[in-house]
Amino acid sequence: KELVRRLPDPIREKLRPLISRLPDDPAKSELALSTRFQNVVGIVNEVNRFSKEITVTSEVRALPDGSSAEVTAVYLGVAQGYYVGGGGRLAGVGGAGDAGWTWTPSNEHAPQIAKVVAILKNESPAEFVPVPLGVK
Repeated sequence: KELVRRLPDPIREKLRPLISRLPDDPAKSELALSTRFQNVVGIVNEVNRFSKEITVTSEVRALPDGSSAEVTAVYLGVAQGYYVGGGGRLAGVGGAGDAGWTWTPSNEHAPQIAKVVAILKNESPAEFVPVPLGVK
């Protein structure tokens, strides 16, 4: 349950029904061990599936200045994420850390991240696009 907070929002939302079935205190749970194990296996299967995919979503991201903007986010499984928005002016890099999934503004990389999004949406031909890698 502790590791779930380190997952990006799209997979956490998908897992919400299974996560809600996990007991807060396993020692005091009345759920059968087999039922709890089924929930854990379901969570692991979904995380494994998400980890093998590149996911593109539309999200609203809070910005450092306190405002918010609609962005297109790209998740490389559970390892790395990118967003671009604001007409290609805003960008950021995301990843899992001790505080959960966090985003770091990286506006200087907006053109590259926008190019990645265009390729994934089949709006641009495929090519190699260097993007920043955040390791936490």
